[in-house]
Amino acid sequence: EAALALARELAEVAKTDFKAAIDKGDKGSTDDLGYIPRGVLEPAPEFELFSLPKGGVSGPVDTPRGFWIARRIE
Repeated sequence: EAALALARELAEVAKTDFKAAIDKGDKGSTDDLGYIPRGVLEPAPEFELFSLPKGGVSGPVDTPRGFWIARRIE
């Protein structure tokens, strides 16, 4: 529950300042993973990422490696 609460808080920050949200996230957080083709991610984060408009930021997405917040760059 604490992890989800933090992810929700960071998702709100990410909508206006993605870099600030990354700085508050865990050490594996990054602002650009590069080009990710379809079929690489688990279904939940892939659906969320490819459903976003360019520049859009997702809410928390539950993955096997914790909650992710995605931003579609292109």
